Amino acid sequence: MLFDQLTCLRTLDLSNSLFGNSIEEIPDQTGNLVHLRYLNLKQNRKLKKLPESVCGLCNLQALNLTWCDSLKELPFGIGKLINLRHLENEQTELSLRAMPKGIGRLTNLRTLKVFVAMDGGINREASTLGDLGNLMHLQGHLKISGLGVVCDVAEAKKAELQNKKGLRSLILEFTNSKGLMSERKEDERLLEALQPPPCLEKLEIWGYSSPTIVPNWMMGLAKLRHVSLGFWSHLNVLPPLGKLPSVESLYMGEMRSLEKVGVEFLGVEREEISALSASSESPSSVIAFPSLKHLEFRYMKEWDYWIPLTSQEEELISIMPRLCSLTIDYCPKLSALPCYIVQNTSLKQLDISQSPILSERCRKETGEDWLKISHIPSIIIDVLCVPVNCSSTEEFGVLQLQPLHSSLLSSNLFLQAFEQD
Repeated sequence: MLFDQLTCLRTLDLSNSLFGNSIEEIPDQTGNLVHLRYLNLKQNRKLKKLPESVCGLCNLQALNLTWCDSLKELPFGIGKLINLRHLENEQTELSLRAMPKGIGRLTNLRTLKVFVAMDGGINREASTLGDLGNLMHLQGHLKISGLGVVCDVAEAKKAELQNKKGLRSLILEFTNSKGLMSERKEDERLLEALQPPPCLEKLEIWGYSSPTIVPNWMMGLAKLRHVSLGFWSHLNVLPPLGKLPSVESLYMGEMRSLEKVGVEFLGVEREEISALSASSESPSSVIAFPSLKHLEFRYMKEWDYWIPLTSQEEELISIMPRLCSLTIDYCPKLSALPCYIVQNTSLKQLDISQSPILSERCRKETGEDWLKISHIPSIIIDVLCVPVNCSSTEEFGVLQLQPLHSSLLSSNLFLQAFEQD
């Protein structure tokens, strides 16, 4: 066997192009390459498992399994890879049943792209959220899927995400085998327990099924820049996201019970507005969404009312002063946009699709709101550019909408998981 003659090999690249011929099985002799530092199996989409002999690669530092999306399990002895620093396993969460128990012994791990959560009472051979607590050097991006089957809040606290100072991006997926319609109050307690570090810059939460969400830690994420929230089955009041000082892009979609968006979304209480009115502070001393540039609402089929503010309230509060783009897609019942949105002078692009009431109100010249929005350089109604200032449309669309592309990709992958359930 060729591998028997390559015992001094440091790097082995068995990666596959996306449309090439995938490896279906890794030979047991791979375990003889004891000096191997880097093993690349990326995009082998027919690969279902790794041999246990791989766990004998005691010097292995990087294992790339990205897009091995038929992989059912990782080797049970993976905890023997004590020098492993990077486990690249993106796009394996739909096939992986769980993480092996030994994952918690990989204390040198810097990179773990996906952790598939499992309740210890369901599978005692599987790793639980508490095993993440040992991985103190994790950095960059972490996705935790399968939270919909987890009930042990104590295990979630043991994950100690708040102490992983190197994390910059966190995705929490509350998937389960029963679909997303059943209400789960455990989700609220789990979310509270999975407090991320204060240095987090990107947060995505998918499939959350509790009727309320007020994690004490969320408003403390002062460096958070990108937020995506989607497939929330039972939430009917949005969290006060306007209090987040650094958020630049916000995506919200598939919130099936949400009917109204009010001042709570801005992070301002009515009592606070009344106090401002009675005080001697200068107008607009309170800023909601001070850094927000890109805002998207998609597939909110029950949302019918975006509650406006009075003209006096708008004078007291500065709302989204840096907003560049607003996308409303498949919000068929939404009747109107508030004045603080349509008259926002910083708004450069308004994109409305599959929302017939709004589309009619924004119709050029004849629409009720046309005069309010005609200052916006780029207006797109049902994929057609309204000729206000089309010269800027192409440039803006390419350059400005790019930050939300990953959110749309995540939502599509999450939908695949939902359809499989």
